[in-house]
Amino acid sequence: MIESHFDTVANFFNDNPKAYESQYIGRSIFKVENISTEARLHKANAELNDLPTKPNMLNGNNISRVILNPKYQDNYDCFKVYFNEDSKAESWDHLIEKCVTEESSIYQVAKDAIETMAQQVKWQNEDVTMSVNVLRYHLDSSKPNITNLPWHQDPDMLTMTMLLSDYYNQESKVGFSGGELNFSSVSDDFKNKPFSLERSTNLDYLPETCQTFKYPVNGGFVFDNLSSYHKVNNVQLINYSNNQNVSTERRLLSIFTFSDTAEKVRDLADKNYNINLVSSADSKTIYF
Repeated sequence: MIESHFDTVANFFNDNPKAYESQYIGRSIFKVENISTEARLHKANAELNDLPTKPNMLNGNNISRVILNPKYQDNYDCFKVYFNEDSKAESWDHLIEKCVTEESSIYQVAKDAIETMAQQVKWQNEDVTMSVNVLRYHLDSSKPNITNLPWHQDPDMLTMTMLLSDYYNQESKVGFSGGELNFSSVSDDFKNKPFSLERSTNLDYLPETCQTFKYPVNGGFVFDNLSSYHKVNNVQLINYSNNQNVSTERRLLSIFTFSDTAEKVRDLADKNYNINLVSSADSKTIYF
C-alpha cells in the first residue's frame, strides 16, 4: 500500500510540475560531498572511539551524543565564526575551544564541514552562531536495528549533516545499511506557528511531498528548518562474518546555525535553484 501510494504521488508530480513546485517554495536541500580527506576522516573516527558519550535512548534506540569537550556537555553549546567577503573564516578560536584541541582530527573535520557549508550558503562579512554535534547510532547482535525515528525539525534555521562512518568494513565483514534522510514539506498552518523547540513535536507534514536521499560517506546535506521536515530511515546491522557477537556504528556530524534570517534562508532556494534537490528532476524519485 505504501509503495503504491507514493508511486501514484510521484507520477502525479511528474505530470504536473507546477503543482510539485508549489509544495517546495522557500525550501532548500543541497547535497555536499568530499567534505574532508579520507585520512582525516579515518583518524577522526579513531578519536571518537575514545571520547565519552551522553546516552539518548530515542524510541528505544541506542543513540548517543559524543562529548567533544568535557567543559561543554549541552547539546547546543554555541560559538561564533566570522566569515569575510570570500566566505572564509577569519578565526577558528571558538571552534578550538569547543572541539577539543587544534591538533585533533575531529577539529579538522568539523572545520572542513563548516567551510563547506559557508561556501554553499555564502556567508559574507558576518558572524554566524553555530554548534557542532556528533551522534553515534549503535548496532550490535542483540539489537541489530534502529527503527521508528520521528519526523522533526532541528532547533535552528539551517542545518548541515555529514556521514562520518563507512557503510561496510571489508576486513571485519560488518557494517550497516539504511539511514537515508527523508524530507517533507510542512503544512501552511505549521509554517505560521512561532519558531520554537516545541514545533519539533508536531507531525504536521505532507506525505505526498516526501523525498528520500542516501548519504554519501564524507558527505551529506544542507537543509532548512523553516518549511521542511526530516527524519532518518531505519538502520540495519550487516553481518557477513562468522562471529555472532558483533557491533558497528553509524556516525553523523551535524552543524546547527542560528544567525541567518528566515528571509535569507528562503532566498537560498531561489538563488540555488539549479542545485536545490527539492526542485530537481532527480529528487522526484521517492524511496520508501
